[in-house]
Amino acid sequence: MSLLKFNYINGFQPEAEEELPFEQSEQLKLEQKLSTFEVKQTVVKEELENDLRIWRNKELSDSDWRIVEDAPGDTAAWKSYRTKLRDLPSNSKFPDKFEVADFPLAPGESSIPEGAESFIVTNNDPLGIGTTSWVGNKQVTKTLKITNNEPSGVGTDVISVIPDDVGKITTDHIFDDGENAISITSVGSAFVTKFQEVAIASTDYAAGTTTLGINTESISTDNWIQSGSDRIAITGIGTENTITLAVGLAQTISNGGDITILKKDYRTISLASTIANAVTQPFNLRKITTELYDQGEPVKTATLSFNKAIVNPGDNFDLTLTYTNVLAEEDCTVEFKNSLVSDFTLVDIKNKNGEEYGTRDQADNWITTQNPVSIITLNPAHKGVVGKSTLTVGIATNAPSAIDNTFEMEIFIPVLGITTHIGIASTSIS
Repeated sequence: MSLLKFNYINGFQPEAEEELPFEQSEQLKLEQKLSTFEVKQTVVKEELENDLRIWRNKELSDSDWRIVEDAPGDTAAWKSYRTKLRDLPSNSKFPDKFEVADFPLAPGESSIPEGAESFIVTNNDPLGIGTTSWVGNKQVTKTLKITNNEPSGVGTDVISVIPDDVGKITTDHIFDDGENAISITSVGSAFVTKFQEVAIASTDYAAGTTTLGINTESISTDNWIQSGSDRIAITGIGTENTITLAVGLAQTISNGGDITILKKDYRTISLASTIANAVTQPFNLRKITTELYDQGEPVKTATLSFNKAIVNPGDNFDLTLTYTNVLAEEDCTVEFKNSLVSDFTLVDIKNKNGEEYGTRDQADNWITTQNPVSIITLNPAHKGVVGKSTLTVGIATNAPSAIDNTFEMEIFIPVLGITTHIGIASTSIS
């Protein structure tokens, strides 16, 4: 159920919900699907853990006599089987991720025994997110167009960008200079020259000097100076046109020589290595991200067959479903149209008094019927396994619908969308 938001500013009228872009809404939908699956898995897992322990304990109890002295059969094999049973809860695949080959089989067994099917994995998700959530991970490369603030020459490892673009960039982005893919080490931590000024040295200054005499008008500790290839921070402004540097000069400055004053500009990206080609116009950064995507649940397929074409009253027939991609045990409603409850024997009719019976159809819509209904159970059939389930239906000797009337009984399985017919021979009351 969705909640409406109200705002006193607009007279407590419901606020319009903000529509998310398709990409965001799709990611939100998949996140919710995965979250729902994980919550459900937690509950189901606890139930399966209990079920497996009960099944294992029964197997141990039933096979106690197999290991007593003089017990018939291969005692060693039974001891090995019982050890494997005891080890089940400590297995990393406990309780329901066992492959068929991993699950212990009793001596003489060649397939998973009845009652243990639910402990076998139904799908190995190659991406490891879930087993039946059908939500996976994929890598997506996205580009981000960036406008440079000023040209950046060959050999630099710092690029200045316009203010509006700085907040869009992260260290997950990659810069490609046309020859190399270069990672971004930091955003906004370096500076470049947005503009520069030139001051005049008042005397000779030897390399290593930390105090210079220059005209300090418009200079602040927000500025740096260029000394050779080094940039040196200005840490103090004196009262008599002097500046203090963070470290000494890298080279000598002669009296009257130019001192380049740099303006700090933190709208930059710092690269892990220098660029091979100049950046003189807008450029693209790329980022590889992980997104959720719908893996697409395998489509369940099923076909229905009969062991005979026409059934005589007093006889029975087998209704067999052959199916694939059934991930868990599932009960399917079988509806017998144009027939009466009294037409049947053997089969368990769920609405014997003609009451309405509800079920879901192939489109997951809820439907009801008053026709006779029974149930056929599909067992797990996955990873290429073909499953078969059979429902035996008996036709009464004096089936009312067949008295002096050969007819085609219509059989409908709503959840599978299957409709077919079987012939019922006529009978007469002598």
